[in-house]
Amino acid sequence: MVRYTDVHAASLPMAEALRSIEELETDRTAYAAQGDLRAAAGCDREIGVALAEAGKLEAALDRLGAARSALAEGDRPGDVAICDHCLGIVLARLGREVDALQRLEAARSAYAAQHRYLAVADCEEHIGYALLALDRPGAAVSHLSHARELHDEAGRTDHVAACEAGLGAAYGQRERPRPAPLDLPRVAPPLRARLSG
Repeated sequence: MVRYTDVHAASLPMAEALRSIEELETDRTAYAAQGDLRAAAGCDREIGVALAEAGKLEAALDRLGAARSALAEGDRPGDVAICDHCLGIVLARLGREVDALQRLEAARSAYAAQHRYLAVADCEEHIGYALLALDRPGAAVSHLSHARELHDEAGRTDHVAACEAGLGAAYGQRERPRPAPLDLPRVAPPLRARLSG
């Protein structure tokens, strides 16, 4: 059994995540009644994020998958990329790293095309940890090094530290760190903020 050490702070408190789900379900119903399917799909994505934060990973996959399918029908590659990123994180949490890599790589490519380099850095970090879990340290080094560089340029010291912990594990210098908690709010900011933009 692999032993892990924590490198990031804890995720959203359970009560707050569950309260968020109730509010988002209400919003989703209202948007669907108005025929605003994109906003309803955005709610599904946020519900998936909140479910993941509450530890309900299988239910999160269902909601995120539904959101991705609905958003893919429109011309919103950024929205689909966020779904892929979230799906990749949740799949990795479930120990399905091979599936996670496909989603994370798709998200990274979409983010790069949109010049969203902080999101690229997040994907690279998650890809690196998925590769570590698959016992592919050489490949993990490449992605974690790139993530560390991008995070460092942005002054994201907590992520730099997480990448360095992963690199230390890849080089066999320390025990394998626990992958960062879901930390999905930074991937998918609050729905109302996006819709009001």
